[in-house]
Amino acid sequence: MNPKNAKLSCHTGALAGTEIKVNRDILIGRQPSCDLVLYPHSVSGQHARLYFSSDDGHYYIEDLGSSNGTWVDRTRVDRPIRLDSLNVITFANDIDFIFHCSDATSGSGPKAFIDPTVFEAPPGNRGIKQSTEYQQSFSPPPSIPQEPPKKQQPKKQQPKKRPQTEFMESFTPPPSFDAPPKQKPPKEKPPKDDTVYQKNFTPPPDLNQGAKDKTVYNKSFEKPPSFAAPKVKPKKLQLIINTKGNKEQHTLRPGKNSIGRSSSADITIADPFISSSHAVIEVKQDGRIVLEDLDSSNKTYVKGQSITKPVVVQEGMQIRFGPNSEASIISS
Repeated sequence: MNPKNAKLSCHTGALAGTEIKVNRDILIGRQPSCDLVLYPHSVSGQHARLYFSSDDGHYYIEDLGSSNGTWVDRTRVDRPIRLDSLNVITFANDIDFIFHCSDATSGSGPKAFIDPTVFEAPPGNRGIKQSTEYQQSFSPPPSIPQEPPKKQQPKKQQPKKRPQTEFMESFTPPPSFDAPPKQKPPKEKPPKDDTVYQKNFTPPPDLNQGAKDKTVYNKSFEKPPSFAAPKVKPKKLQLIINTKGNKEQHTLRPGKNSIGRSSSADITIADPFISSSHAVIEVKQDGRIVLEDLDSSNKTYVKGQSITKPVVVQEGMQIRFGPNSEASIISS
């Protein structure tokens, strides 16, 4: 029986977004010779094995005596365990992968027992058994005669007493006081102008009339020389890439620098987890460094977070292409 098509996907941690297609046996561990390399030190060199059983047509996970163990849905693996779709596999209590298989079936548990007599009741009373026995000698309790209520006679309303008001026969109204008539304020007469004007007044002579302009102009005036700011030479930027212990150094030129597995890329990374056109680094004229992921399969990460749009990076910042290629930018 041929193995079924399945895959492992990671949605958390530094490997978030990684997907591994499974159509054969896979060896998982920290050693570079493994099919799925997990770089944390908590993972053993040969940690676990995922294989297909032709006997029943299912995939199984087996722990290979690792130091920190393997779990399936929080259950430690001490023997080969059959995998079903959407099982969560945890390696070294640190990295989670979800197993996907379209033909995998979930485990079947014991079915609950249902009493068929419970469902003989009408639809309005489903789940309740009806009793058909009634007490034939039932007799209602004797009724006790009650006395009729006495009629209450209405009370007679006494007429309200009017308050006795004493009036003064010899009342005389108070005298009226009329306000005095308003008086207009007297008009103030403007003060007399005591200024004495001279009829034959002549203005004083203009002392500045006829004076010559003694301003001296410098015809040979020259503008001061302009001092231009010194030009700063741009830094030479280097991209350091470490892929499974293999370090490479590449010079970043101004403009766009393409990165990928293809030989036509400006910077080539020989790693099967790197896409042909994986990412691009652009060195701007103002000195900014912009990193952009080109919709790669295994993503591009900055400080452990995958990026989905162009990001400005600094020198010395941690960059990773896929799961294996660590990188940083330095200046020389």
